Amino acid sequence: MAKHLAAVGEEEAVKRILGILRAHWECPTLGPGDDASCAGPGWDRLVVKIDGYRVSSSMLPWNSLRDVGWKAVTATASDLAAKAARPLVFLASTGLSPERGLEELVELVEGLQGSAIAHGAWLGGGDTNAAKSRGCEWIDVAGLGFAARKPLPITCGGWDRLLVYTTRGRIGLTGIAYHIAFHGDPEEINEWPRVLVETSRPIARTRFPLLIERLPEHCVRCASDVSDGLAYTLYRLAEESSMRITVEELPVEREAEEYAGTRRVSLESLVFYAGEEYEVVFAVEPSCRGLVEGEAERIGLPIGFLGVAEKNGDPLVVYRGSRVEKKRWDQFRGWA
Repeated sequence: MAKHLAAVGEEEAVKRILGILRAHWECPTLGPGDDASCAGPGWDRLVVKIDGYRVSSSMLPWNSLRDVGWKAVTATASDLAAKAARPLVFLASTGLSPERGLEELVELVEGLQGSAIAHGAWLGGGDTNAAKSRGCEWIDVAGLGFAARKPLPITCGGWDRLLVYTTRGRIGLTGIAYHIAFHGDPEEINEWPRVLVETSRPIARTRFPLLIERLPEHCVRCASDVSDGLAYTLYRLAEESSMRITVEELPVEREAEEYAGTRRVSLESLVFYAGEEYEVVFAVEPSCRGLVEGEAERIGLPIGFLGVAEKNGDPLVVYRGSRVEKKRWDQFRGWA
């Protein structure tokens, strides 16, 4: 009897898809299941990515259609940046209800174009389609980027010990946003102006590729975008590399600490399980620590030390002596 996707879950479904892709995989530098792919042999520095959303699930109560378009481009740009690729061009495909006004479609496209330009690229067109209803509306954004060096994989194989860092500036902020959206008064977002900006018009960490270009090639071994939550991203790195990650510090934003303290919300839940932070988690060869931190400061890229990845038993993520729960939003089952 065939299993429904709701019973199988997104992660298991993706594993089946990857099994199909591996039989004819053409990218020599990035494997199936990574944040992005490359164009194939001889074109491994051309990095490609596509991401998709249901419009209703991407629109927080304070978001406009322009914000939804902006964030959709940011999500794709973030995956390119995590592979050390600078975005060149984006393409978008959307399905809106025919009941929408023309100006609403224009607003969405203006958001797409504005975000593409803000990321140093441009919007190269796309496709328009009709959705059955507003609840079924969707948007897909594909991006093409260029990596000055070999793109960074998600796998950190061949090392016994690495230091784990993240770009910073949004860790904990989207956790505040989701808590307000689902458990509070949406008007409360106006009390947190940085949260409002970062969940409406975020910019991917486009200086991360510049950092990689300025470092010796051996310094940064692997990287991944944080869009499904920090905990899930750390687990992906741990499992792909067969390493245990011990989180020693949480480079959390001041607003998250304040919100957790005044709302009696777990700071760890805001930090580990939000999603759509569009940060980059990356692993560094220990001898490069000072160099990485110095170069990041010189180019104005805020980074924070997270902890240590080691070849040490089962691939786990540990914080304060306890296993961090692996969970994220599953497109087929909800929270899993």
